[in-house]
Amino acid sequence: MEIEDALQGTGIHFGQYRELAVYGRLLALGTAQQPILFTGTTANKGWWSGIRFQAYSYSDAPSTGSRLDYVTVEYRGNSYDDISASWSQVSISPCTSQATASSG
Repeated sequence: MEIEDALQGTGIHFGQYRELAVYGRLLALGTAQQPILFTGTTANKGWWSGIRFQAYSYSDAPSTGSRLDYVTVEYRGNSYDDISASWSQVSISPCTSQATASSG
């Protein structure tokens, strides 16, 4: 999945207890002028579950090629971390975690 030009400067909103589970590659490439926002449908800390990167199976590990540039994650925190990776490698640069209920 590639989240580029069409979503720069906009947001992706998640319902309560939902998560973005990435089995494979995600490119969320915002810019300093137009970051990408991952947020809840409601402005409550802990509303949604965050972004989880994971390989399909141990034999597919590690899952590589995912990248988050100029991404903000907010109102997350009902489980684990804002962004987590299991058997995956993710490049993360200028990203922000704010208004969350647990660790970033």
